[in-house]
Amino acid sequence: CCALALCCQLMSSDDEKIRFVFHMFDTNDDGLLSSLEVEQLVEHALREEEKYLPAEEHLLQEVQKRNWSRISQLKQELLGTTSQPLSYDRFYEWALRNMGSLN
Repeated sequence: CCALALCCQLMSSDDEKIRFVFHMFDTNDDGLLSSLEVEQLVEHALREEEKYLPAEEHLLQEVQKRNWSRISQLKQELLGTTSQPLSYDRFYEWALRNMGSLN
């Protein structure tokens, strides 16, 4: 997780970052992200976000509860209503639209 953050900081273009993240979570190298791989990607992103929050227990619990809802929402955005895996092209388009909130 620290290596992922460092690599993304060192990469100069959004294209490089998007490609790197996609390939990090494409664990079987089939060029697609399965529902499980998408869930892992989203969970990782939200856990990273939690690291920058105040350590107060009640705030952290509230954020974690909200994140469960966000996981479902982001999976829906990325995968839609089908059980089809996520292609790189669809992930790329989504990532470009959401790059501001991902940095």
